[in-house]
Amino acid sequence: MNVERVHAYANGLAHAVVDQNSDLISSYLSKKAKGNIAEVLGGLPRRIGNTEVLSVTEPAHDECISLTRFNGFRGRGPAAGYLADEPQPLICRAQLV
Repeated sequence: MNVERVHAYANGLAHAVVDQNSDLISSYLSKKAKGNIAEVLGGLPRRIGNTEVLSVTEPAHDECISLTRFNGFRGRGPAAGYLADEPQPLICRAQLV
């Protein structure tokens, strides 16, 4: 698993969230993650204006963790994404932090 590749992938997902592109968001998620993503997205600020991937950890146990900040009309919402390297990185779970 390559940290730079995961960072670019997390950045793409973040921009899909800003654009509210549900089909693209879904393409970044594993089947397991699709079950709780509505809860995570619902906890983010409304009208997200911009986003920034703050960090991506080095791989551990075939997983990287990305920390992304979503800046919106009503505050900020940091979210952590846990990415597993399948044919491409996929978010296997996510949570607000």
